[in-house]
Amino acid sequence: MKRIQLSKNQLDTVIRLRQVGNSWLKIQKVTEIPRQVAQREYEEWERQRSRDELKLVRLNVAEEEFKQHLNHLTKVAEFLVDNLSIPPSPNTIKNAEYVLSRLWQHEIIVQRDPGMTSKVSKKRQTQRIVRQNQLLFKSLKDHTREKIRWEALNEWKFAWDNSIKILSNLCVEVRVLIGNILEQKPELLLRLQEGNWGKASLERMVSATLSAIWRGIIDDKLREDSTLVKTRSDIDGGGQVTSVDVGKKALLQFTERKTGEDFVKVLNWASTNLRKGDKASLLQQLSAEVHTMERAIRELEEALNPLLIRPLIIRTRCDLCPA
Repeated sequence: MKRIQLSKNQLDTVIRLRQVGNSWLKIQKVTEIPRQVAQREYEEWERQRSRDELKLVRLNVAEEEFKQHLNHLTKVAEFLVDNLSIPPSPNTIKNAEYVLSRLWQHEIIVQRDPGMTSKVSKKRQTQRIVRQNQLLFKSLKDHTREKIRWEALNEWKFAWDNSIKILSNLCVEVRVLIGNILEQKPELLLRLQEGNWGKASLERMVSATLSAIWRGIIDDKLREDSTLVKTRSDIDGGGQVTSVDVGKKALLQFTERKTGEDFVKVLNWASTNLRKGDKASLLQQLSAEVHTMERAIRELEEALNPLLIRPLIIRTRCDLCPA
């Protein structure tokens, strides 16, 4: 027997009558549609409506989840660009992986209830934050891999680590140079040792010289004739002090002007000899690595502009995208 199908008008009438409380028998009398057919068609309509409503709810949820996902990835991109840098000092450099691992410990996406802080150990909080940031970073790369050259980040890492190796070799050369210079100025070494530095005087001079060279590379002032370190006399509450300046930054201060000036002469003497001597290639290598870092940072900064990556994220998918 062929199954009876109601027309749209018939179904609309059944729905209207049923929803105002009519029995199936009453509906049969009014419409002349067998009550079993009317009931079957009405229940099928209800099931379809439930499916449609659920689908709409899921679409709305997915839309909100995707907006949040988009905002999260944009924040991660902005955070990465803001924190990729050139080491500010040659004396505190850790390897690139360590630097990145420290970045991922920042709570870029704040989702935690502040009231729960005391119930979770600091270590577990950090582990959760790192996992979340690494998942989001992977998602960002998945969305943008067709347009962004992520090899630039590896180039930044390699250049950073190569700089550490070169600085280690450079430190040895600077120590020898300054040691030779101080042999000609034993009175200066004595004055420094009698001050606050003691036996650490030579290492402090080596550290200051490396800082001057590093700053000269970053500021692109490593020409043979440029003076990397200068002195400046100031008056503070305790009297006159002589500052040792590298670029625009005061590196050290001396209460005795002559000691400060002699200290600076040694640093400039050592840096000049290094720039002119047979170890000048070390400075050239170090400068090349710094410039590689600069190029990689600029490239990623331009590529990860939110105005550029948001359309990429919208057009692509990753494992974290809402279904």
